[in-house]
Amino acid sequence: MKGRTLDVVLANPMRTIVVCVLTFAACQAAAPVRGNLDPHQLGSLGRPLGTWLHLEGVRETSGKVGPHSFAVDRIDDTPLAAPIAVNLANLELPKGERCAVAGYETGRWIGIPPDVLAREQMPPTQAGWQFVHEFVVTSVQAPDELVRTARERGIGRR
Repeated sequence: MKGRTLDVVLANPMRTIVVCVLTFAACQAAAPVRGNLDPHQLGSLGRPLGTWLHLEGVRETSGKVGPHSFAVDRIDDTPLAAPIAVNLANLELPKGERCAVAGYETGRWIGIPPDVLAREQMPPTQAGWQFVHEFVVTSVQAPDELVRTARERGIGRR
């Protein structure tokens, strides 16, 4: 059988080259992760993490929320069909006022990984091992009082 394989290779060297190149390319291709998109590369706002965005909306007031909870209803001047809740990493919002901020979405892991819990024989933590998104504000455009507060805290141009 080995001799027959060698005869086929020698009889059609171009086919052999093409098969080798395609095999090599297939071995080099990245393995798909959930449809070729790692969910942690895409933020909760539907853009890749680290993308500069201009957001508008109001402070979220219903449910388990606080002064960092932002109900975004407009991204880069495009209105959204429904608001998206975002946690602001470095800014507290006033109640009842429309706010406009710019910055980028990032994220971090919280909790303790399951492997660590198992190997260290630790009890589970309240927050399970998960990736959470947050928005880092780099400048504030409205309201005026929030612009002043942000500048005093070193956010935006001085």
